[in-house]
Amino acid sequence: MEKENNKGGRPRVAVQKKKRITLNCTSAEYRAIKSKAERSNLSLSDYCLRSAMAKPLPKVYSPERVDELRKLAGMANNLNQIAHSVNAGERLKLSSLQDLEQIRELLSKLK
Repeated sequence: MEKENNKGGRPRVAVQKKKRITLNCTSAEYRAIKSKAERSNLSLSDYCLRSAMAKPLPKVYSPERVDELRKLAGMANNLNQIAHSVNAGERLKLSSLQDLEQIRELLSKLK
């Protein structure tokens, strides 16, 4: 009976990255690159590689934009309820019209 030699640990990756590139920069440049990598939720290595290879970087939204997108996601539920009510033959309420106006205003801001 042959015994498999399984030592555990992290599984091997399909393609190993064996080449290393050294990048010379000032302290200010390093901080700027590191900050951009952190805002993109990427490691410094991945950020530099994606930038150098002209691969698309993840979009970075300002805190205000994130807040607007969250509000819009919440309003989507209201819109769905309004559509359901109208499709069921109910009349639109004043609050529903106000919700629709808020959605319209937020969408115009996001453009």
